[in-house]
Amino acid sequence: MDGPHDLGGRMNFGAVGDRVRKQHPLGHARCPDYLRSRLQAICERLSPLFRTEKIIARQACFRPVTQDGLPLIGKVPRNEVAYVATGHNVWGILNAPATGEALAELIADGVARSTDLTPFDPIRLRPLDPSLLRSS
Repeated sequence: MDGPHDLGGRMNFGAVGDRVRKQHPLGHARCPDYLRSRLQAICERLSPLFRTEKIIARQACFRPVTQDGLPLIGKVPRNEVAYVATGHNVWGILNAPATGEALAELIADGVARSTDLTPFDPIRLRPLDPSLLRSS
C-alpha cells in the first residue's frame, strides 16, 4: 500500500503492483474490482473517514518501468543530442538526486563519474516494434 498522502485536505491511497496485464492497451490501466474492494476495506479499517461515500475519485495508472525493471539513464541510441532518465518505477523520487547528478556529468563531461551508468544504458533494450503502437 502506498499512502496516505495529503493532497490539500484529501487523502490518496494506492496499491503498487509489479505485474501489468498485456491485454491492457498502452495508456489504459484498469484496477480489477477485487483489488479496488480490498484497498477500500483496508482504508475503512484505518478510519471511518475513509468510507465509500467519502471517495471522490478512483484512478489507475501504469508506473514507468522498463522490461527488465532497471531505469533507462543515458544517451538515447542513434541520437547525438538526446538523453533520457526514466523508468524508475516507484523509486523515481528517491533516486532522482543520484540520477540527476550522473546524467548532468554525462551531458557536461561525456562520462558519469559519480555512478556507473552501464547497467542503465538505454542501448541494452531492443527497439520498440512500431506495430505495437496504437493510433488515436
